[in-house]
Amino acid sequence: MDRGRWSVADRLAAGLLGVTVAIGVLLLALGLGDVPAGVGGRVHPTYGSMMHGAEGGLGRRPDLLWGGWLYGALQIAFFGLCWVLAVRRAGGLGRLRRGTWLAFLAYQAGWAWLVYAYAVYARDPEATALVGAFPVPTAVMVYVVWPLPLLFTGLYLWRFTEQIHTPDDERRLAELLERHRTGPGDRA
Repeated sequence: MDRGRWSVADRLAAGLLGVTVAIGVLLLALGLGDVPAGVGGRVHPTYGSMMHGAEGGLGRRPDLLWGGWLYGALQIAFFGLCWVLAVRRAGGLGRLRRGTWLAFLAYQAGWAWLVYAYAVYARDPEATALVGAFPVPTAVMVYVVWPLPLLFTGLYLWRFTEQIHTPDDERRLAELLERHRTGPGDRA
């Protein structure tokens, strides 16, 4: 590494460290926040083993919604950085660059939509529509957020022989196997 110039691997490692520290700071800040009285709820009149509260979570701790959104966004950023670290080659992401950015942005947008849908739902649960037999936030989670990582799987499969395991990699693997088969005395 040149002094003053970071390699791609160094920048990715720094990004992963930064995101990890940001997640830790966020969780610490949310965990040390004030806990209002009555957060534990009260005993449900019909189901004695269940606790419930009169006021929803957004009324008690509105910072948790935005903290939750930020936590999820940081987790997706961590996943995206790990993805880039795993699939990049010496020349960078190559033909995976555009697809990686689009999949990453779609994942972030899906997560933001889920948090927004939950915020709307939490204000008035009775007014929400059902989508595929689910309330809107659950439908967004099931039909949008859960399938989004499949975009990365599709990218991986689509460019596997060009980006992940190239014919040159196959040739080098065959050479290593051949050297291994010939015995320790023949190794260079």
